[in-house]
Amino acid sequence: MSATDFSFSGREDIGWRLRSYSLDPVKITIHDTAPDGYAIGARLVTNGDNGHIVWRLRTIPSGQETATWTTYATPGGYISNAYIEVRKIKVSTGVISYCQSSSVMSAPFDDSSA
Repeated sequence: MSATDFSFSGREDIGWRLRSYSLDPVKITIHDTAPDGYAIGARLVTNGDNGHIVWRLRTIPSGQETATWTTYATPGGYISNAYIEVRKIKVSTGVISYCQSSSVMSAPFDDSSA
């Protein structure tokens, strides 16, 4: 899944586990391509048995153009779909100036009734 504009991009590669109760690994990569006073962050969003879950926002450390994290998501129930939000945040104020969502990725198989 990916989201982008002309000054940043974000990508997330997800490993769906059998039975779709966890996403492992979740690899988040974001790029800040413009030195414009904004920080770039990305977060995973999942929907499923435990509702709509917005996971922790991860931002590129100061002075870097690219950052990558590998993590996992285990919300405690079936995950029916996931997507990422990439945000552009004004460094001086912390105000989110832009947010773009990737397309929604559905579980590659439906075993929610198993």
